[in-house]
Amino acid sequence: QMADPSSLDNATSQAPLVDRRPCLSNHVYLKFFKPRDVISSHKREQLSCRPIVSEFYPLQFRDQLRVVGRLDCDSEGLLLLTTDGQFVNSATSPDLHLQKEYYAVVYCGRERLPPSSSVLARLVEGVELRDGLATAEVAELLDFDGLQARLRIIVTSGRNRMVRRMLQAIGYSCQQLLRVRIGPVGGLAIPSMAEASGAALSAAAAKQRKKAIVPEAKPSELGDPQALEVAQYAHLTEAEVTAILQAGGHGQASAPS
Repeated sequence: QMADPSSLDNATSQAPLVDRRPCLSNHVYLKFFKPRDVISSHKREQLSCRPIVSEFYPLQFRDQLRVVGRLDCDSEGLLLLTTDGQFVNSATSPDLHLQKEYYAVVYCGRERLPPSSSVLARLVEGVELRDGLATAEVAELLDFDGLQARLRIIVTSGRNRMVRRMLQAIGYSCQQLLRVRIGPVGGLAIPSMAEASGAALSAAAAKQRKKAIVPEAKPSELGDPQALEVAQYAHLTEAEVTAILQAGGHGQASAPS
Protein backbone atom coordinates (compact mmCIF):
# COMPACT_ATOMS: atom_id res chain seq x y z
CA GLN A 1 0.00 0.00 0.00
CA MET A 2 1.16 3.57 -0.72
CA ALA A 3 2.59 5.32 2.32
CA ASP A 4 0.05 7.66 3.94
CA PRO A 5 0.95 11.17 2.69
CA SER A 6 -0.24 12.68 5.97
CA SER A 7 2.75 11.06 7.69
CA LEU A 8 5.19 12.33 5.04
CA ASP A 9 4.28 15.94 4.25
CA ASN A 10 6.25 18.87 5.59
CA ALA A 11 4.46 21.20 7.96
CA THR A 12 3.52 24.52 6.43
CA SER A 13 2.89 27.91 7.95
CA GLN A 14 -0.84 27.36 7.50
CA ALA A 15 -2.96 24.36 8.36
CA PRO A 16 -1.26 21.34 6.78
CA LEU A 17 -2.61 20.12 3.46
CA VAL A 18 -3.26 16.38 3.38
CA ASP A 19 -3.84 14.29 0.25
CA ARG A 20 -6.36 11.66 1.34
CA ARG A 21 -6.55 9.80 -1.96
CA PRO A 22 -6.78 5.98 -2.06
CA CYS A 23 -3.51 4.09 -1.61
CA LEU A 24 -1.84 2.46 -4.61
CA SER A 25 1.63 1.14 -3.66
CA ASN A 26 4.60 1.82 -1.43
CA HIS A 27 6.08 4.08 -4.09
CA VAL A 28 6.00 7.87 -4.00
CA TYR A 29 4.52 9.87 -6.91
CA LEU A 30 4.83 13.65 -6.78
CA LYS A 31 4.39 16.67 -8.98
CA PHE A 32 6.66 19.68 -8.49
CA PHE A 33 6.48 23.26 -9.78
CA LYS A 34 10.06 23.78 -10.93
CA PRO A 35 11.26 27.38 -10.72
CA ARG A 36 13.12 29.02 -13.56
CA ASP A 37 16.93 28.75 -13.44
CA VAL A 38 16.84 25.36 -11.71
CA ILE A 39 18.64 22.49 -13.46
CA SER A 40 16.75 19.19 -13.79
CA SER A 41 19.61 17.14 -12.38
CA HIS A 42 20.84 15.44 -9.22
CA LYS A 43 24.42 16.64 -9.73
CA ARG A 44 25.67 20.20 -9.71
CA GLU A 45 27.45 21.40 -12.81
CA GLN A 46 31.03 22.45 -12.29
CA LEU A 47 31.40 26.18 -11.60
CA SER A 48 27.63 26.68 -11.87
CA CYS A 49 25.79 28.76 -9.27
CA ARG A 50 22.42 27.45 -10.42
CA PRO A 51 20.65 25.07 -8.03
CA ILE A 52 19.64 21.55 -9.02
CA VAL A 53 16.16 20.14 -8.69
CA SER A 54 17.08 17.55 -6.05
CA GLU A 55 17.94 20.38 -3.65
CA PHE A 56 14.22 21.21 -3.62
CA TYR A 57 13.03 17.69 -2.81
CA PRO A 58 11.15 17.24 0.47
CA LEU A 59 13.70 16.04 3.00
CA GLN A 60 11.95 12.73 3.64
CA PHE A 61 12.21 11.78 -0.07
CA ARG A 62 15.53 13.39 -1.03
CA ASP A 63 17.54 10.18 -1.44
CA GLN A 64 14.75 8.24 -3.19
CA LEU A 65 13.20 10.37 -5.93
CA ARG A 66 13.96 10.34 -9.63
CA VAL A 67 13.05 13.05 -12.14
CA VAL A 68 10.62 11.86 -14.82
CA GLY A 69 11.95 13.44 -17.99
CA ARG A 70 13.47 16.91 -18.02
CA LEU A 71 12.61 20.59 -18.20
CA ASP A 72 15.36 22.89 -19.40
CA CYS A 73 16.95 25.33 -16.99
CA ASP A 74 15.34 28.43 -18.53
CA SER A 75 11.85 26.91 -18.40
CA GLU A 76 9.56 26.42 -15.43
CA GLY A 77 6.51 24.46 -14.43
CA LEU A 78 5.46 20.88 -14.00
CA LEU A 79 7.93 18.09 -13.25
CA LEU A 80 6.97 14.58 -12.16
CA LEU A 81 9.03 12.85 -9.46
CA THR A 82 8.81 9.24 -8.33
CA THR A 83 10.53 6.24 -6.75
CA ASP A 84 8.87 3.89 -9.25
CA GLY A 85 11.03 2.85 -12.23
CA GLN A 86 8.03 1.50 -14.17
CA PHE A 87 6.33 4.87 -13.86
CA VAL A 88 9.47 6.60 -15.21
CA ASN A 89 9.57 4.22 -18.18
CA SER A 90 5.86 4.67 -18.89
CA ALA A 91 5.91 8.46 -18.72
CA THR A 92 9.05 8.87 -20.84
CA SER A 93 8.43 6.18 -23.48
CA PRO A 94 8.68 7.75 -26.97
CA ASP A 95 5.95 5.35 -28.12
CA LEU A 96 3.45 6.71 -25.59
CA HIS A 97 3.17 10.20 -27.15
CA LEU A 98 2.13 11.65 -23.81
CA GLN A 99 0.78 15.19 -24.22
CA LYS A 100 2.80 18.03 -22.74
CA GLU A 101 1.06 21.40 -22.54
CA TYR A 102 2.95 24.69 -22.36
CA TYR A 103 2.17 28.39 -22.01
CA ALA A 104 4.76 30.37 -23.93
CA VAL A 105 5.27 34.13 -23.74
CA VAL A 106 6.76 35.47 -26.98
CA TYR A 107 8.03 38.95 -27.82
CA CYS A 108 6.05 40.83 -30.49
CA GLY A 109 7.68 44.26 -30.18
CA ARG A 110 8.73 44.62 -33.81
CA GLU A 111 5.28 44.40 -35.41
CA ARG A 112 3.25 45.05 -32.24
CA LEU A 113 0.92 42.29 -33.40
CA PRO A 114 0.43 38.77 -32.03
CA PRO A 115 1.22 35.70 -34.13
CA SER A 116 -1.56 35.21 -36.68
CA SER A 117 -3.60 32.02 -36.92
CA SER A 118 -1.82 31.17 -40.18
CA VAL A 119 1.59 31.53 -38.50
CA LEU A 120 0.51 29.33 -35.58
CA ALA A 121 -0.87 26.80 -38.05
CA ARG A 122 2.71 26.25 -39.22
CA LEU A 123 3.49 24.74 -35.82
CA VAL A 124 0.67 22.21 -36.25
CA GLU A 125 1.69 21.45 -39.83
CA GLY A 126 5.28 20.98 -38.66
CA VAL A 127 8.52 22.96 -38.79
CA GLU A 128 11.87 21.52 -39.74
CA LEU A 129 14.48 21.58 -36.99
CA ARG A 130 18.08 20.38 -37.08
CA ASP A 131 16.99 17.05 -35.55
CA GLY A 132 13.96 16.54 -37.78
CA LEU A 133 10.36 17.65 -38.19
CA ALA A 134 8.60 18.94 -35.07
CA THR A 135 4.83 19.33 -34.81
CA ALA A 136 2.34 20.60 -32.26
CA GLU A 137 -1.09 19.12 -31.67
CA VAL A 138 -2.39 22.54 -30.62
CA ALA A 139 -0.98 26.06 -31.10
CA GLU A 140 -3.27 28.94 -30.20
CA LEU A 141 -3.19 32.51 -28.95
CA LEU A 142 -4.35 33.01 -25.36
CA ASP A 143 -3.65 36.69 -24.74
CA PHE A 144 -1.80 39.74 -26.06
CA ASP A 145 -0.80 42.90 -24.18
CA GLY A 146 0.50 44.94 -27.10
CA LEU A 147 4.10 43.85 -26.61
CA GLN A 148 4.03 40.16 -25.71
CA ALA A 149 1.69 37.31 -26.57
CA ARG A 150 0.93 34.22 -24.54
CA LEU A 151 0.46 31.04 -26.54
CA ARG A 152 -0.88 27.60 -25.63
CA ILE A 153 1.12 24.81 -27.24
CA ILE A 154 0.62 21.06 -26.89
CA VAL A 155 3.27 18.61 -28.10
CA THR A 156 3.77 14.86 -27.71
CA SER A 157 7.54 14.73 -28.14
CA GLY A 158 10.14 15.59 -25.52
CA ARG A 159 13.14 16.62 -27.60
CA ASN A 160 15.61 19.07 -26.11
CA ARG A 161 14.24 22.66 -26.01
CA MET A 162 11.87 21.68 -28.82
CA VAL A 163 9.09 24.22 -28.14
CA ARG A 164 11.59 27.08 -27.95
CA ARG A 165 13.20 25.98 -31.21
CA MET A 166 9.81 25.64 -32.91
CA LEU A 167 8.90 29.20 -31.95
CA GLN A 168 12.27 30.44 -33.18
CA ALA A 169 11.63 28.69 -36.49
CA ILE A 170 8.49 30.78 -37.07
CA GLY A 171 10.28 33.99 -36.09
CA TYR A 172 9.50 34.46 -32.40
CA SER A 173 11.73 34.64 -29.36
CA CYS A 174 10.36 32.72 -26.37
CA GLN A 175 10.67 34.90 -23.28
CA GLN A 176 9.03 32.50 -20.85
CA LEU A 177 8.04 28.84 -21.11
CA LEU A 178 5.74 27.30 -18.51
CA ARG A 179 4.77 23.63 -18.62
CA VAL A 180 1.27 23.31 -17.18
CA ARG A 181 0.34 19.68 -17.91
CA ILE A 182 1.88 16.26 -18.55
CA GLY A 183 -0.74 13.77 -19.74
CA PRO A 184 -3.52 13.73 -17.11
CA VAL A 185 -1.45 15.66 -14.55
CA GLY A 186 -1.92 19.42 -14.18
CA GLY A 187 -2.95 21.58 -11.27
CA LEU A 188 -0.51 24.52 -11.38
CA ALA A 189 -1.44 28.02 -10.29
CA ILE A 190 -1.27 29.83 -13.66
CA PRO A 191 -0.04 33.44 -13.50
CA SER A 192 -2.09 36.15 -15.16
CA MET A 193 -0.87 37.59 -18.45
CA ALA A 194 0.41 40.70 -16.63
CA GLU A 195 2.36 38.53 -14.16
CA ALA A 196 3.71 36.30 -16.92
CA SER A 197 4.74 39.25 -19.09
CA GLY A 198 6.38 41.00 -16.16
CA ALA A 199 8.32 37.89 -15.21
CA ALA A 200 9.42 37.35 -18.80
CA LEU A 201 10.61 40.93 -19.21
CA SER A 202 12.43 40.88 -15.87
CA ALA A 203 14.22 37.66 -16.78
CA ALA A 204 15.16 38.97 -20.23
CA ALA A 205 16.48 42.21 -18.73
CA ALA A 206 18.48 40.29 -16.14
CA LYS A 207 20.10 38.19 -18.87
CA GLN A 208 21.03 41.31 -20.79
CA ARG A 209 22.68 42.64 -17.63
CA LYS A 210 24.32 39.20 -17.23
CA LYS A 211 22.95 38.91 -13.72
CA ALA A 212 21.32 35.58 -12.99
CA ILE A 213 18.14 35.44 -10.95
CA VAL A 214 18.93 32.35 -8.92
CA PRO A 215 16.13 30.91 -6.77
CA GLU A 216 16.98 29.89 -3.24
CA ALA A 217 17.49 26.13 -3.01
CA LYS A 218 15.59 24.72 -0.06
CA PRO A 219 13.26 21.77 0.55
CA SER A 220 9.86 22.41 -1.02
CA GLU A 221 6.62 22.56 0.92
CA LEU A 222 3.38 20.75 0.28
CA GLY A 223 1.00 22.79 -1.86
CA ASP A 224 -2.58 22.70 -3.06
CA PRO A 225 -2.68 19.95 -5.73
CA GLN A 226 -5.22 22.00 -7.69
CA ALA A 227 -3.23 25.26 -7.56
CA LEU A 228 0.43 24.44 -7.00
CA GLU A 229 2.69 27.46 -6.52
CA VAL A 230 6.34 27.81 -7.59
CA ALA A 231 8.69 25.45 -5.67
CA GLN A 232 5.81 23.50 -4.08
CA TYR A 233 5.01 19.81 -4.45
CA ALA A 234 1.90 17.66 -4.19
CA HIS A 235 1.09 13.95 -4.39
CA LEU A 236 -0.41 12.54 -7.57
CA THR A 237 -3.83 10.95 -7.35
CA GLU A 238 -4.43 7.25 -7.91
CA ALA A 239 -6.20 8.05 -11.18
CA GLU A 240 -3.23 10.09 -12.49
CA VAL A 241 -0.70 7.39 -11.61
CA THR A 242 -2.83 4.57 -13.03
CA ALA A 243 -3.54 6.44 -16.29
CA ILE A 244 0.18 6.90 -17.01
CA LEU A 245 1.10 3.33 -16.02
CA GLN A 246 -1.69 1.83 -18.13
CA ALA A 247 -0.79 4.00 -21.11
CA GLY A 248 2.78 2.72 -20.84
CA GLY A 249 1.66 -0.90 -20.74
CA HIS A 250 1.82 -1.39 -16.96
CA GLY A 251 -1.51 -2.28 -15.41
CA GLN A 252 -0.81 -0.96 -11.93
CA ALA A 253 1.84 0.56 -9.73
CA SER A 254 4.79 -1.75 -9.19
CA ALA A 255 5.96 -3.11 -5.88
CA PRO A 256 9.04 -1.39 -4.47
CA SER A 257 12.32 -3.01 -5.42
